[in-house]
Amino acid sequence: MSGTRAGVPRRVRGARWWLTLTVEIATVVGVLFAAATFLLDHPLFGGSGVAGSATSSPDVIAPTAGAGGGSTPASGPSSASPVRYLTDLEPDSGGGFVQRIGSHSLRMACGSGDSDDRQREVSYIVPPALTYRSFTSGVSAAGLRDTRIKAVLLVDQQEIAAPVVTTGSSAQLTWSGTRAGQVTLRIICDPGATAATFTEPGLSG
Repeated sequence: MSGTRAGVPRRVRGARWWLTLTVEIATVVGVLFAAATFLLDHPLFGGSGVAGSATSSPDVIAPTAGAGGGSTPASGPSSASPVRYLTDLEPDSGGGFVQRIGSHSLRMACGSGDSDDRQREVSYIVPPALTYRSFTSGVSAAGLRDTRIKAVLLVDQQEIAAPVVTTGSSAQLTWSGTRAGQVTLRIICDPGATAATFTEPGLSG
């Protein structure tokens, strides 16, 4: 009888059956491939024993642990040298003529204005262990309108700068050299001027 074998009807293999068979074959092939890869990588077969190890990047550097367990900060030269303000030093002479203003500024009052009492000055000794090669300070004048104050900067008793500022205006005092041992600020006031303000006078390396 056609369509039968030994009395059993022939089963019709449809598309679903072939799809299932294909998936099962692919699964078996994948398992065999994974097993072969594992065996070839095993030390017994000359492999490294580490499958799929990631290649370390040469650009990545592990931080060095410091004493406290944290990473050690990179050492290098400081971007700016520290400033030693005159307000951080004790005056060697003339301390009674100046008053600290704000964080690091100094106000120096003028004399009585008489011909023999127009000058005031304050001096600072730089500690011998410290070496500073530059100085800078702003200076401004206060008093009656259009009165003037001559502000003098001396380093090691040598006059460096002596700008004349009128009330309401300002100027800059600067110096650079080998080493400062003594810094003196002096003012000579016109009658009617009351005080000069030195803004952040400081030494630096």
